[in-house]
Amino acid sequence: MDRQEFEALIVKINMFAAGLEKLEGRLVDQFDQATQRITQTATSLASAADQSAALGSERLEQNASRVIAAGANSAVNDLLHRMGQAVGGLESALRNLQQRAAMIDRVHVATAWKAFIGLALSGVVIIGVAAYFAWDARQILQQAKWVRQVNAAEAAGKLAPCPDAQGICALIGKKWVRLDQT
Repeated sequence: MDRQEFEALIVKINMFAAGLEKLEGRLVDQFDQATQRITQTATSLASAADQSAALGSERLEQNASRVIAAGANSAVNDLLHRMGQAVGGLESALRNLQQRAAMIDRVHVATAWKAFIGLALSGVVIIGVAAYFAWDARQILQQAKWVRQVNAAEAAGKLAPCPDAQGICALIGKKWVRLDQT
């Protein structure tokens, strides 16, 4: 190949490369445009899907609200009926309890009075027993005092058995006097 042909070939290759560059630029532009259209389409589809979902959700929510409200009203009415029955039973039980409490109060008052009377009688008996023991102790003390006096008189020689061995004699003055013959 000679120089001219070689140069012509280089010019053709340059032209071909320039054509490829233009083609590449157009392809890049078309690709960018296609990407923008796909993005716009995806955005539109997403917006439409959101609107559709919101509308479906709103309708579903309305229907669910109606169904829930109907079920809740039924349940509330049933609950109110049962609560009314329970309140009636509770009031009856409360009246019963109040009657029993009043009866127990009366029994407690009666028991308290009985206990008070029993304690009062026990107190009187204890006082009587204590008085008896005090009187008995006084009697024993008087007897002990008498025995001490008799023992003291005997020790002093003023009291002795009578010489005839019948009774007790006391020395009064200088004469022995029989005590059981006064």
